Amino acid sequence: MQQQATGTASPENAGEAFWIADDKIRLLADDAVFFPTDFGRNMGLLLREKLSSGERVCELGLGTGVLAVLAGLKGARVVGLDKNPSAVALSRRNWELNGLPGDGADFRPSDLFSGIADTELGTFDAVWSNPPLLPDIASRPDDQAEREAFEIAGPLGRLVLDAMLSKSQDLLKPGGRMYTIATSIQGWERTRALLDEHWHTWQVVTEVDLELTSECGPVYIEWWKQQQSATGETYLYEENGRITHKLWFIEALKSG
Repeated sequence: MQQQATGTASPENAGEAFWIADDKIRLLADDAVFFPTDFGRNMGLLLREKLSSGERVCELGLGTGVLAVLAGLKGARVVGLDKNPSAVALSRRNWELNGLPGDGADFRPSDLFSGIADTELGTFDAVWSNPPLLPDIASRPDDQAEREAFEIAGPLGRLVLDAMLSKSQDLLKPGGRMYTIATSIQGWERTRALLDEHWHTWQVVTEVDLELTSECGPVYIEWWKQQQSATGETYLYEENGRITHKLWFIEALKSG
């Protein structure tokens, strides 16, 4: 059963409404933190279906905390990790704004999984991430300098995704589940190889074609086109003046 939000908020601090199906989540914003996009909404739909009350779950890369809040509304107990201290603080505020109990979530600064203690390994029912995907390229726009430490995901844009695919099973109980998003602009062949190597069972739950968002500007598009030529993989799709990429929403199970 979903918990009902019991907190109160004045019009001044009510936050912006963000809908995931019929779940209305109030979100305060911070210039240092990405506000959720269609990535987050689609990931939320998946988690809304898959998470259960009473589960202990972990999110890597909180952003505004919207998915952590969704998990809390489902009755899960959440550990949330983010390298960006502004995201950690904002997630706490948004958790409280939605009337969720203070002891239901633990938001921590963490470089990938460094915030997880050894004693917590093997204790989670589910772990997920909506990972950043921008590559660390020399010609990236100057206006991203302030946020690059939190939005740039290594030389190929795969730093967080690769950690999810190769390391997150250490957090899980036998039979625990991992959920993440992979995109064509990160290179699907490596994603599939890591899934086959590290997971007993995995599946693509949903496939979505999505137009590139504004932060994926011409500099990145040109870089992805170069990667496409070099590898022979399809990174981008162009049709009628629109540039899109494929998103795969993945569920993987730890062997029992």
